[in-house]
Amino acid sequence: MKYIIEIFMCLFLICSCDNHDVEFNEKEQTFYIYNLLHFSIEPLDSFSKSYTYDFFRRTKGTCREVDTICLKKRISKKFKAIESSSYKQEFRYNPSYIRLLPNTQYVIRHDGMGAKVNIIKYFFTDSSGNLHYKCDEKSSSKLQEP
Repeated sequence: MKYIIEIFMCLFLICSCDNHDVEFNEKEQTFYIYNLLHFSIEPLDSFSKSYTYDFFRRTKGTCREVDTICLKKRISKKFKAIESSSYKQEFRYNPSYIRLLPNTQYVIRHDGMGAKVNIIKYFFTDSSGNLHYKCDEKSSSKLQEP
């Protein structure tokens, strides 16, 4: 009986460990989100004139599904998107495109299920408005060493 309970506990743990990671392809300017719950693109400076974007799925996705959000294409109709601005204190439902300002720092968040999923990554845009990973101090210092 003891082993049966342990086997069920192991099966439960295996089934409940889902991948909710976020990957970004800089060349394609595309996010790949595993099991999207709530995804947001926010300026790091809350007084910035740039917009915040929140994404939710319109329908429940299948288990182990990968959603894509491309910064250079129209926002897919499978997402409910909200564009907001703290600078202008306004918001729009279902914008067509994502508008990122040049030379701005952004925070990418994928969260949900209480505290179970809370992924935060930092990015910046170059002078053309293309998004890039932000290097932290440790990794940038390693790149500068001979």
